[in-house]
Amino acid sequence: MRICFFTENSYKGGMDKLIYTVINNWPDKDDIITLLCNRSHPGYSYLKENIINNHMIKPSNVLCSWEIKNKLKDFLPNSILSFISFSLKYIILPYQVIKLTIFFNKSNFDKILIFNGGYPGGNTCRAASIAWRLSKKKKALMACLSTLKRPAWYAAPFEYVIDRFLSTSIFCFIFPSKFVQSTLSTRKYLMKSKHRVIFNGIDSFLEINSLSPKNKQQENNNKTKFLMLATFEKHKGHELLFDSIVKLLDTSNNFHFTIAGFGTIKDRNRIQNAITSRKIDKYITLLEFQKNTFDLYSNTDAVVVPSTKFEGLPLTALEAMSLKKPLITTNTGGLKEIFELNPNIGLISEARADKYSNNLITFIKEKEKIKFYGENGFNTYNKFFTSKSCAIKYHQLLMNENIT
Repeated sequence: MRICFFTENSYKGGMDKLIYTVINNWPDKDDIITLLCNRSHPGYSYLKENIINNHMIKPSNVLCSWEIKNKLKDFLPNSILSFISFSLKYIILPYQVIKLTIFFNKSNFDKILIFNGGYPGGNTCRAASIAWRLSKKKKALMACLSTLKRPAWYAAPFEYVIDRFLSTSIFCFIFPSKFVQSTLSTRKYLMKSKHRVIFNGIDSFLEINSLSPKNKQQENNNKTKFLMLATFEKHKGHELLFDSIVKLLDTSNNFHFTIAGFGTIKDRNRIQNAITSRKIDKYITLLEFQKNTFDLYSNTDAVVVPSTKFEGLPLTALEAMSLKKPLITTNTGGLKEIFELNPNIGLISEARADKYSNNLITFIKEKEKIKFYGENGFNTYNKFFTSKSCAIKYHQLLMNENIT
């Protein structure tokens, strides 16, 4: 069977890893999967490098509204740019649908699975759903990996029409957590579609790498080392972490944070300025996106996930558990659900600097619990978040359009 995976993305990170993980662990070895992705995606080459076997990635060759916006941003004031950006999203949607309908008509794909970073998310993801219905007379399967957002009043009429089309174009939505699933209520007409929760899954880092963390040579010092891996988007909670570090300094300075991720120059400058303004530069190493994160994990005591909103089920948390690393997280979105599966995988708190800093302090003082938290996290990963389990569930759902 020939299967089309479709996505639109502008940030290199966790969604890329989930997509190639599902592809590479696809249970039916006779299937051939082609991933269609916008060529402007910063993670396009990263995906190409990591997709194996007979599967492949190809450019979707459909213009995205934000690509036009990026070309105009140096020439227009923000007020005009915002209006143009909003208008373009809906003006070019018919073009996107028509172009993809023609493409799918000429293709030999039997099934389609669309990975959307949220909802509305990528407009070409929505266009692909409608185009698939028009060309193949079949419905699509869409995975929404983050929250569905209620439209602003001025966008509501346009979103209403699109949602009506999608309600007849998608046979089922996949969500990575119950929290994300609960946000479906913000979209009246999409609630009529079937929906399922499938936890994200990843390959075990201990299987991929020949050295396990316990055998990896760590830096010879007594500082508690923390790691944060996340895109440089605001909702990932960098500033919450920095405020927590300031409070932490009232108690201890025997720690160091390594932070790595992908973001625009504007994103990175915002984060660097936030660090400098708080005078905490000496306690933080800020890195760009890292293709190989195993060494970073190996040289850390705990992984921090200080997200403040929109968090579905972050792969960083799953990677940490697969490497027996404790978690220190907020109770935002799907993070809370991980701790409901096992409360002994680390420490969790509200997304407030005073609460989060208390957990950092507790961890520094109780480092003897690292092994306890790590073992619990590893067992939880093996039970709920393996790559094979995730891929099998995606496969079963894609092959069964008549689910009840």
